[in-house]
Amino acid sequence: MGARRCVVIPVIERANGIIMTPSATEGGFFPRVIVEGQIRYSRLTRDGVDEVWGPTLADAQERVAEKNAAWGLTGEDVLQILIGWQLARDEEDARVFCPVCRRQYDWGAGDRCASCA
Repeated sequence: MGARRCVVIPVIERANGIIMTPSATEGGFFPRVIVEGQIRYSRLTRDGVDEVWGPTLADAQERVAEKNAAWGLTGEDVLQILIGWQLARDEEDARVFCPVCRRQYDWGAGDRCASCA
């Protein structure tokens, strides 16, 4: 069985209370497909055209819940998929480029860059 996937409408809530929806467009919001354990996401498309759900964020989020349910996912499943997605992103963020040779290495593991060490 492959990695689980879910649909989300990304919403960012800032500390100052401002809510941003980077997936907003005229007429609604682009639903995003998140795959557990992968750092990338994609837009949900039909016949090669990006779907736009809305017109309001509440309407779009209602369709997200319906789509995830149609895929057999519970709220807990979606949460676990998002956690797996975030963990993969955190692991990628731990990889940096060596200031000497500019090669990427995993400083999170405590190792020195193998090329320069």
